[in-house]
Amino acid sequence: IDAEFRGVNTSPYNFISEYIPEGDLKVQAEASRPTPVDLTLNLRGDLLKPEITFKIDFPQISPELKTYVDSKLRALEQDPNELYKQAASLISFGSFIPKDNFNLSAVTATAYNTLSDLISNQLTQILSPMLTAAVADGKVLTGVDLNLNYNFYEANTTQGAGIQNRIGSELLIGPSLKFFNDRLIVNTGVKSGEQGRNQNYVAGEADLQYYLSADKRYILRIYQNNDAVLEGRRIKSGVGISFRRSMDSFAELFQRNKKKRAKSK
Repeated sequence: IDAEFRGVNTSPYNFISEYIPEGDLKVQAEASRPTPVDLTLNLRGDLLKPEITFKIDFPQISPELKTYVDSKLRALEQDPNELYKQAASLISFGSFIPKDNFNLSAVTATAYNTLSDLISNQLTQILSPMLTAAVADGKVLTGVDLNLNYNFYEANTTQGAGIQNRIGSELLIGPSLKFFNDRLIVNTGVKSGEQGRNQNYVAGEADLQYYLSADKRYILRIYQNNDAVLEGRRIKSGVGISFRRSMDSFAELFQRNKKKRAKSK
């Protein structure tokens, strides 16, 4: 699966600054001009353990800069971490950063999650109607959605007298089953994740929602979730009843409150 991120128009100066000869004002000026940049996310491998890579292209790079850009791209093929940082900077800031400028761990995670959400949404839109047509009978089981979600996180945490870099990823796959004209919704899923070295896990979770009233304002919810945190995994279970009401504006909310107070007098 490939996800394209286009529409970026930025200067390649920071991208190739270490290759530009010192004192070459002509090349420096050319590198400072904005040019279109295409970013592609490639998703390969097993669904439960995907391999994600980035590819950066310069479709309209000037001949004066092509040699420097090609050299930088070849260097990034040997340094995936630097490639991820540049991709993250493109997504978050719309520009490149100089090599070893600062730690972009959080921004890199944002890049992964932003593009993985795009892929997940596209797959869900394609597969959910197919599952509904194949399984739902229109009477009891009225709909089927497929939930796909990939989450990548990285952070530095203090441990003892030093700082430890923690990296983790998690993939959720599961169907969302709708019964009785969407009155009962059962979300199930299996999470497969990796936390650090040799710390793989597989965990299940479930979320049941039942609309107690025909207008779907009162909702009964029972759930058990497995959430990944930097220190490990956390299991959350609960049950509750909630009330939901839709309004077009805050003014409508205040008007309803005034009417209720007027009736109570």
